[in-house]
Amino acid sequence: MEFVANLDQVKGDIFYFDWEVDVLQWFQSLHTGSSLQDNIVLCITHLGKAGLFWMFITLCMLIFCGWKNRKSWTNLGAFIFDHEKQIAWASFWALVFSVMVTNVILKNVTSRARPAWIMIPQWPMLVEQDDFSFPSGHTSASFASATAIFCNNKKWGVPALILAFLIALSRLYLFIHWPTDVIVGAIVGICGGIFGSWLSKKIASKNAIKAA
Repeated sequence: MEFVANLDQVKGDIFYFDWEVDVLQWFQSLHTGSSLQDNIVLCITHLGKAGLFWMFITLCMLIFCGWKNRKSWTNLGAFIFDHEKQIAWASFWALVFSVMVTNVILKNVTSRARPAWIMIPQWPMLVEQDDFSFPSGHTSASFASATAIFCNNKKWGVPALILAFLIALSRLYLFIHWPTDVIVGAIVGICGGIFGSWLSKKIASKNAIKAA
């Protein structure tokens, strides 16, 4: 894989492992020139953009989970802290954790250059990114919400985790993240999901005590 003409003009710091280049080359070999295949991957990756899809899912869960208990929602507190909405709050806090750790702290501290900034891909770029690479925000947000959902509902959590995994792989296929960006993004996301689930239970427990 060729390097760009002038590495001195690359934004951010350049660091990677040799095996990461091999992994990206393998993902590049999966390209066939098929617009259908590329469009499917683009659709998958866009689901993780800025965590908007996961925010939408979280909002839907907040509104509709526990709907059968709506007659007992005598006030806003009863609506917000319905025990079946705990899954929504777990996802919400997981996403907050993900954004703070990934986008606010790690990306700005590491300032890692993306692979497409320093190497010439074998196929035309399908997506352009202008923020730093480490870790993957798409992956982090996806695994954060998916893990939070899984911790509270295995039936919903399994397909959510599968989608998070596909979103992570799409970042490598599109040549906009290093493998370690995706791995660390997944780890941060999983930690966020566990944290969000724990925090939502803590808040729900305190609210239940106050209401008693």
